[in-house]
Amino acid sequence: MASLRAIIALFGKDLEDAARSQTLLVMLLGPVVLSVLMARSLGATDIRRPLLAVYDPGSSGLVRVLDASELIRIERVSSWSQGRELVERGRAPALLGVPGGFDGSLEQDLFPRLDLAVDESYRGQVAVIREAIRSALREQVGQEIPADIRVDKVREFTGAPRKTLLPIWVVFTTLGALMVTASTLVEEKEKKTLSAILAAPVELWEVLAGKLLSGFFLAALASALVLALNQGFTRSWLSELALIALGCLAFAGLGTLVGLSVQSQATANAVLSGLYLVLFVPVALADVSQVMFQAARWMPTYYLQSALSQAILGGAGFSEVSRPLLILAASTLLAFGASLWQLKRYRLAD
Repeated sequence: MASLRAIIALFGKDLEDAARSQTLLVMLLGPVVLSVLMARSLGATDIRRPLLAVYDPGSSGLVRVLDASELIRIERVSSWSQGRELVERGRAPALLGVPGGFDGSLEQDLFPRLDLAVDESYRGQVAVIREAIRSALREQVGQEIPADIRVDKVREFTGAPRKTLLPIWVVFTTLGALMVTASTLVEEKEKKTLSAILAAPVELWEVLAGKLLSGFFLAALASALVLALNQGFTRSWLSELALIALGCLAFAGLGTLVGLSVQSQATANAVLSGLYLVLFVPVALADVSQVMFQAARWMPTYYLQSALSQAILGGAGFSEVSRPLLILAASTLLAFGASLWQLKRYRLAD
């Protein structure tokens, strides 16, 4: 009972200190407000469609099919040079030239030529444009795919498109635990209040538990708000909460390790900025870069994000996200153990 009272007292003190810090409040509540604003501004129709400049002197049916495509937008130009200028200026990633008599040549199976000028610095948009042109050609000639593709949806996503952003938002918010615990610890070290706490009749693990709880509570609350305000809780809400809890605990533990390892707030800010980049950027870019994907697999943030995606977007339960849960639990224990060792060193050196 005495241990619990000590932990609660330390937790309450750190929570009060964190609540008085405007910087920490902005770090925690900023992502919540931004997630709501983005969710309200992004609708089902807010999908960026690449612009294709089209030179079509013969008024081809292909261009009419492209004009009706949901993948791209087209802008007709009066000459090839005018369209090329749009590409060179960066106004359009590609220019399509359709020669006169194209439709007739296509009907006679003469394999007519299409000219496509692309700016490959827009690789993703160019890929979408190429796929749109292939689809339009297939539709124009009535070509069927020579196979019956049966789709078995292992997990079916039925939410709004903006919901796909929620997992990465939640990861960013859970990382707030890192900032809270590190900042409060460094502040206590600079004011010598940590030394006074360690001189009191409390166990080191009690001190550490109290520090972890403050960062955990604030980050978990902010993360839950992100989901609640953006309709992110699904039938798998228990697995979502478990992932948030373990993620916040793991990052709070890492924050205590940082706070105990550095000597000033300036150093802590520099280290935390680097950690944010290391933990967040590879995960955010894992879908588009093989190098980033390989790097992300070493980060607890990757397993948190992928499991949240399965739970929020696909309704995955505990059994389906058990491996990420175990990895996050192991990360929490590792961070707690390392922080406890560092706290012992600090008390001996003090």
